[in-house]
Amino acid sequence: MSTSESVMENAIAEGLATALHNILLKISGTLQPFPNCRHMLHRKRKEDREVALEKATEPSHHHDFILAEVCRLFKARLYITQDVDFITHKPASVHDVHAYKHEDGPTPDKNTIAFDLSQNYSSPWNAFLLELLLQELQSCCREENWPIKKSDNYIREIPRDHYKCLCTIWRNAQPKVAATGHLETLGEVEACLINEWTQAGKESRQATHHRNKYEC
Repeated sequence: MSTSESVMENAIAEGLATALHNILLKISGTLQPFPNCRHMLHRKRKEDREVALEKATEPSHHHDFILAEVCRLFKARLYITQDVDFITHKPASVHDVHAYKHEDGPTPDKNTIAFDLSQNYSSPWNAFLLELLLQELQSCCREENWPIKKSDNYIREIPRDHYKCLCTIWRNAQPKVAATGHLETLGEVEACLINEWTQAGKESRQATHHRNKYEC
């Protein structure tokens, strides 16, 4: 991104944030100075650069360790033993998600995790749950005194990526309209999934063999 584009992006972001802030405060009958949006953007970008540098220079087992703990937490909280079991996940109800989004309903249930699988990780409902899991992960880190500790900014991307993977698994397992025009049966869905997993496993083994060949 060029310098001029960066300046324009900052100006637009600051203008939109200030306008929204003023509208909300006018509704409440008061108008207070808005924090320096440019400073907030600068701090966010600085944090992102620091995390990117850390990931680029750290030993690979650091990321692998955190990823394994994220996967372990997801399985424990979703009551599944492997990722493929997520195909049975019962999504949050449309009514509950809508009520929470418009501040008419309670927050998502913290004990029984139910994602809104129609939306990505950034939706208000899913963002709440992923942040909850992030904080639970950090609590485990402190309580179990993990040998590898990372900041929230470092970890936050990993649960998001794992959620995206689980969503893909879930969506692929939903019945689709077949070429003949009928809705796939459970047997047809199962056969399709087995074929996809077999092919994915074959490609993974080939990639590993190719990588090991050139590392030797």
